[in-house]
Amino acid sequence: MTMRPFHNHANHAYHAYLLRIWQEKTTETPVWRFSLEDPSSDQRIGFADLAALTAFLLQRTSET
Repeated sequence: MTMRPFHNHANHAYHAYLLRIWQEKTTETPVWRFSLEDPSSDQRIGFADLAALTAFLLQRTSET
C-alpha cells in the first residue's frame, strides 16, 4: 500500500483553516460570527456574517 501525504505545502493551491462558529446575543436577535485560523501561521481572521466569510473564501479560491 502506498501512502500519500494528506497535503503538500509546495502546492500553493492548498489552503487549510480551522473554522470557528459561535452565536452572539448582542441584540434581540442572536447573530452568528465566524473565524478562520491558518494552522501553519496561527493567523486568525474574523467575519461578522456568513456573507463576509463566503466572500473571503471566494477570493482565496479565485487567486492563481
